[in-house]
Amino acid sequence: MNFTKLTKEEQLTILANVAEEKGIVDNAVEKDYWVSMVLRAIFSLPYAAAFVFKGGTSLSKGWGLIERFSEDIDLAINREALGFGGEISNFKIKQLKKKGAKFTSTEFMEAVEQEMYNLGVEKGTIKIYAEPILANRPDTDPQAIYIDYPTVLEANEYLLPPVKIEISVRSLIEPAHEREVSSLIDEAIPGNGYAGDPFTVQAIDPRITFLEKVFLLHEEFTKPRDKIRTVRMSRHLHDLEKTMDTDFGRAAISDQQLYDQLIAHRRHFIRQQNVSYDLHGRETLQFLPVGDLLQQYGEDYELMKANMFRGEATSFKVVIERLTELQNRIKQFNASA
Repeated sequence: MNFTKLTKEEQLTILANVAEEKGIVDNAVEKDYWVSMVLRAIFSLPYAAAFVFKGGTSLSKGWGLIERFSEDIDLAINREALGFGGEISNFKIKQLKKKGAKFTSTEFMEAVEQEMYNLGVEKGTIKIYAEPILANRPDTDPQAIYIDYPTVLEANEYLLPPVKIEISVRSLIEPAHEREVSSLIDEAIPGNGYAGDPFTVQAIDPRITFLEKVFLLHEEFTKPRDKIRTVRMSRHLHDLEKTMDTDFGRAAISDQQLYDQLIAHRRHFIRQQNVSYDLHGRETLQFLPVGDLLQQYGEDYELMKANMFRGEATSFKVVIERLTELQNRIKQFNASA
């Protein structure tokens, strides 16, 4: 039986039991069920082969490298599926972004909604909508859609009900690998039939995600102080700390070709204003918060720790100590040795 067809009392019991076993809040278990359902719907679409699962959620659900609950779905779409293959100019990138935003907000959104119904979600119980595309920014990328789902739990201010899906047309899509995904409910109660059997997705190689998080934070801390984001940003620090000593983390640090490829890709496709990609080199890399930012990131980390971690979590102090070590490793790596 579909989990959503159970009575409220039955759902509450399952959520509480799984939450206790996994060492996480029940709101996270419920949201994970819906994140998994949405992922299943996306990778059941006729053009699923054009998508690659990326970001922090791919590290947790696709690769099992982090114990953090990941609430958003980040996807890259093969730009060839939108008619933009090969090398493309800055003008073409702008056209690509515009086409991607329109596709996400119309055809993709409608297809996901229908597939959710095909998977047993009752019509009228979910609401799916797109981030408005502003007239002065028709080329928004990534473009986001949201799925409001019915909850049987009291509100959790940190874990809000909508499942957010972000699709980017500018992301790297290779190398990617097939990975099996299942919900926390299925992990805790195998073969329960509530959420379905494990399913397969194409997930980006964790080395890509690792370096992208390093560069994302580096770029963030080069912004003017009043532009630097702090809310829900400490998760990137956590993810780096958890993956730095894995085979993928160590390989990412030592792969100079991949390191340079990612910088070149960001320089051409992302082109953030006021970002000097010349400073992404190992010697000038700086991805750690300093000064008052350290306190603000620490406060954000404590909020995340209370709602998104399974079991015991590393203290923020230790995270910063470990990432200081990581930053030194990256800086001191000798590609010619």
